[in-house]
Amino acid sequence: MKTPLIVVDCQEYFLCRSEENGDETWEEGNARFDRIAKLVSIYVKRKAPVYVLQYNPVGLDTGWASRKHAKVTNTDSRIRAALKGYKNKKILNKDSDSGSDELLEAWQSGSNPSKVNFVGVNAGACVFATANNLWQEHKIVPYFYNELTFNTWNPGEDTEEGVAYGFANYDERDESMPINILTSPV
Repeated sequence: MKTPLIVVDCQEYFLCRSEENGDETWEEGNARFDRIAKLVSIYVKRKAPVYVLQYNPVGLDTGWASRKHAKVTNTDSRIRAALKGYKNKKILNKDSDSGSDELLEAWQSGSNPSKVNFVGVNAGACVFATANNLWQEHKIVPYFYNELTFNTWNPGEDTEEGVAYGFANYDERDESMPINILTSPV
């Protein structure tokens, strides 16, 4: 099995939160989503599996997001466009930070990958919760595209030190989980 790409919470809603916290401007976040869509296109060309986790749009508290840009929507349209017509993808809704249960259900028992590559929003919460649970329960080794995985609560996270800092402060961190950093090909 080719290493799957896990895309976490790349929704306009989280760009709004990032801008409100002063972590990243709307324009910077949009540029990052452009690069994530390009990365998704690379996985599609390689015929590698792509799993998109998104917070259930109905369940989001729009009080978080700026009224200027707030739209509780599905995954960003550029990322969806990169996946249009692609058979080896799954878009999974989740109602909590971790999407590990949804991924395990999609993989079905016995076909879990040994490692996965992550990209997405909220590295110190949703991305890490998913990676941490996959590691704790199934020893699936996570890799992170650090400049494409950002934390709306930790400015400057798009460095290896920033990613490690965000994960180190995660309350339920399994200390044995490796933090493997990938450099994006885009």
